[in-house]
Amino acid sequence: MSVSMQFGKPIAAAGGKTVTEALTPTVTQTSGNTSIEGAEAVRYGNVIQFNFNFLFTGTTNAGSNAFVGTVSGIPLPALPAMGVGYFSNSALIGSVDPDGTMTVRVVGGNRSSSSTVAGVRITYVCN
Repeated sequence: MSVSMQFGKPIAAAGGKTVTEALTPTVTQTSGNTSIEGAEAVRYGNVIQFNFNFLFTGTTNAGSNAFVGTVSGIPLPALPAMGVGYFSNSALIGSVDPDGTMTVRVVGGNRSSSSTVAGVRITYVCN
């Protein structure tokens, strides 16, 4: 079976069953020195690939949360899920909990500065 990816449209395999679907998550920020640049998600059966991009609007030190908020509009993970991202030479760890709580933490050796664009990708199994 051959399946191609098209954002915004479900893709049907033989028998009409949808195997790949583009989703539109809603992300709400509650704290952090960031502004939301965009979020997208793709569903492959029960697997969700969630991409979240943001812009640092202030300095965030290593070991601190860059973003805390919630995500909705997409199936949430059955168990807490984590993913990674980076900016400059530093790493980011992102997490999404089954209740929709989302956190992105700077874990690399460098602190962020304003106007730095970063992103996190989290892949998980949904309920």
